[in-house]
Amino acid sequence: MNYLISPLEETDFKIEQAQLINALKAEWSNIDIQTIVNPERAYSLSFRIPLTNDILEGRLERAGQCVVLEGDVRDCAQFALWLRSQLDSKHKLLFYDEAYSADVELGSETTAHEIIKCFMSLEDAPYSFSAADDSQITTITLRMPEKVVNSLARIAPVFGFSNYQPLIQHYVDEGLRIDIQRLNNPSLQKLTKSLKYYGVDEGLIAKAIEEATH
Repeated sequence: MNYLISPLEETDFKIEQAQLINALKAEWSNIDIQTIVNPERAYSLSFRIPLTNDILEGRLERAGQCVVLEGDVRDCAQFALWLRSQLDSKHKLLFYDEAYSADVELGSETTAHEIIKCFMSLEDAPYSFSAADDSQITTITLRMPEKVVNSLARIAPVFGFSNYQPLIQHYVDEGLRIDIQRLNNPSLQKLTKSLKYYGVDEGLIAKAIEEATH
């Protein structure tokens, strides 16, 4: 999951890249920093830091108003507080996840525990699967070739289904469960992080994962 650090509101706040590089190197001697010179890229700087729980990956937005972090939420929380200490306190900064499901203002008295408790439950399972719940059903319209529908209708009774619709649901459930297990593979997650860090297009990454896991 990605976490972001940026101002709460429109401001002239800007993280100077050269100063950030110097501060990062002074704090972590084992850091790997890459300058992104392509002006069309959204980020001007990327870095990797081996921390307590995982490798923290970070990117500085080209405008200097946002830092994106990817890694264990505990490491991200510690980094966020460190970054807060490096910047002018007059600028109010917010720590939040990419889905904006939670956020914490980074104040002078904010603790790592306060940040972690807001996000830890989101980190427990990056991808999760819940069994069907009849009380929460969404109706969708799905266009399928007539031959496929006819085949589903013929084989549904063989597998104990009343008609083709629950059979389709069964196929979706099983396929989703298998793909989630694959995506939650730690080695695959680390490889995906590394490819993103080195600028590999996310579409190509998705295609490679599809080919490698099927």
